[in-house]
Amino acid sequence: MRHAPATMGLLAALVMGCASPRVTEVLHQTRFQNVAAADRNYFLSDRVSGLPLTAESLPADQQGEYFDVSWTPATIGCVQFEYRQVKLPNKVSSQTLIPAPGQRSTTFAVVGNEFRQGGTVSAWRVSLLQTGLVVAVKQSALW
Repeated sequence: MRHAPATMGLLAALVMGCASPRVTEVLHQTRFQNVAAADRNYFLSDRVSGLPLTAESLPADQQGEYFDVSWTPATIGCVQFEYRQVKLPNKVSSQTLIPAPGQRSTTFAVVGNEFRQGGTVSAWRVSLLQTGLVVAVKQSALW
């Protein structure tokens, strides 16, 4: 029973660490075609299904960059995505999401005219807000 206080302290630290809000992942993709270059070998040369598939350009309003964001816990009140673009370095744009109950992920898109006029995203930041206060932040190295 000598180790009981240390074990309880470790357990309490683990439980508190799991409960703190955090952005768990931000994945980025630039899309111009219906099949990404990295996936062409898998989808365009599929000899098993026999289904012909060719890479085609996406419509102009769907071409751009997509950021898949996930967070924890599911009780976050607001997710804010801020970003800068190469052609507009002094402008900070933002998109905001009020998640549905239980929602833990979403995709933010910089597409269409916004993408063509501003260029690629050069820096980004994702903030989680609860009752108007920032409770967690994850950002790119250039932010």
